[in-house]
Amino acid sequence: HGDAAFGVFMTNEDATMSYSAVDIAGKVAAKVTGAVINIAKSYFWRSSPQPSLREATGNTIITDPGTIVPCAFAIHDTPRKVLDISLAPASYALAALTDSLGRVLVFDLENCEVVHMLKGLRGSQCAWLEIDQQSTNDEDAPTKRRMFIVVYAGRRGTVEVFELGSLEKPFASVSVGLGWRLVQCPTQPLGGSLVVGSHASTRRATLPTLATCMLISENAQTAHIHINV
Repeated sequence: HGDAAFGVFMTNEDATMSYSAVDIAGKVAAKVTGAVINIAKSYFWRSSPQPSLREATGNTIITDPGTIVPCAFAIHDTPRKVLDISLAPASYALAALTDSLGRVLVFDLENCEVVHMLKGLRGSQCAWLEIDQQSTNDEDAPTKRRMFIVVYAGRRGTVEVFELGSLEKPFASVSVGLGWRLVQCPTQPLGGSLVVGSHASTRRATLPTLATCMLISENAQTAHIHINV
C-alpha cells in the first residue's frame, strides 16, 4: 500500500472480521474528495506456532518470525499523504492525522471514519490537551473535562487550539515563531496501565493524568501549553 494516503490495520482475524471493510472504506472515502478505495485482497495472517525466542550464537542472533498484521483497507487520494498521526487518550478513541495537503483529519478509531477536517494548516504538528473545569465557584462541585486539539502551524509559526465539539473555528490562537516542535507529554509511566500481580503482592494500575503537550525549540528551549478558561 505504498501509494495509499493511509491504511487501517487489524491485529487479528477476529477484529478484522468484526468490520465490513467495504462499509468502513466507504465512510472514509465519503469524507475525502476523489478518494479511490483499495480493499486488501486478503485478511490472511500468520504467526509463529511457538513463543518468540531470541538466541545468540556467537555473533549471530536468531529470532522467530514475527506476526504479519494485515491491512483491512487503504484509502488512495493522490497526491494526499498522511504525514503524522497523534493519538488522543484511549478513552476518546480518536486520532489527529496531518496530511501533505495542509489538512488535519480527525479520525474516529472505533468507527474507522474521518469525522472532521481542519484546512489551511500546511506543515502542521498536532497534540492533545485536556483540562478539568469546575462548573461553579463551589470547590465541591463536579468538574467538566474538556478536550482540545493543539496544532502548531510550522510555516506560519502559530499555535491554534480547537475544542472537540466545536472544531469549526479555533478556540484560541497565538503566534510563537518558527522552528518549534510540538510534543505530546506522556500521561502515565511506560507500562503504567498494566496491573502486575503475584501471590505475594499486587501493584495497582497507574491512572493516567490529563493530556498535556509542550513546544521544544531547536536550541532546547521548552514552552508548556496551558489553557485558562
